[in-house]
Amino acid sequence: MEEQGGTKLEKVQCFGRKKTAVAVALVRTGSGQVRLNGCPLHTVKPDILRVKVYEPLLLLGKDKCSKVDIRLRVKGGGFTGQIYALRQAIAKGIVAYYQKYIDEASKKEIKDILMAYDRSLIVADPRRCEPKKFGGRSARARFQKRNIALSCRVVLRMLKAKSPVQVTLVQVRLNGCPLHTVKPDILRVKVYEPLLLLGKDKCSKVDIRLRVKGGGFTGQIYALRQAIAKGIVAYYQKYIDEASKKEIKDILMAYDRSLIVADPRRCEPKKFGGRSARARFQKSYR
Repeated sequence: MEEQGGTKLEKVQCFGRKKTAVAVALVRTGSGQVRLNGCPLHTVKPDILRVKVYEPLLLLGKDKCSKVDIRLRVKGGGFTGQIYALRQAIAKGIVAYYQKYIDEASKKEIKDILMAYDRSLIVADPRRCEPKKFGGRSARARFQKRNIALSCRVVLRMLKAKSPVQVTLVQVRLNGCPLHTVKPDILRVKVYEPLLLLGKDKCSKVDIRLRVKGGGFTGQIYALRQAIAKGIVAYYQKYIDEASKKEIKDILMAYDRSLIVADPRRCEPKKFGGRSARARFQKSYR
């Protein structure tokens, strides 16, 4: 307390914080005036969040707030952070003033009212935005990559040089039709991958007849390429020799393991209570 004109000046100073915004509230005996950086409180911007600053005063009412004057300063952060720092500084300042100069019962009553409405009026929020890190677009997101020994560019380069039929020189028919009629066109190169990887010398010794059913376009394409790869490996194992079979299998496995090993993943079926397998319809218990 300070002496001013022969009277005791009762005052307390409190801080409010939100992210990087810091607000300082000087609460002293007065007539209920509240000013921010020397200006009336109703000039706070943005307008849509102005009611947030008034919340502690509206909750406590005129009888408790009319006994004090509040002087506010704020810096740092953005608009929203400053608003939340101000409301916290006001609430903590009034509680501290009542604790120091009125009585403990009044202070407890005020604190309970504020805590029941919003705990962040009294307790600072310690959360901070996690900084971005290298290797991704944000704090946790990572750039995706595929680790394969042989790039798909090799296959595309071969296709630019010659057509698939000229490269393979092997009769491959799907449901009685030439393989180059496979649809969709954009995925046709996937069916030719095993043949292009192994080359003319290994594929020209065999003819391949294919049948496919079930699934969609993409599923059928990947099933066909696996059938071609596994068929050639099985033929070399049974009728040629183990060394040639191992060489072919190593080439295919180094490029893409799914050419030999089936993918066991399946789409999880939709369940009641939500739009998909895991999503649930949201509900409020208020």
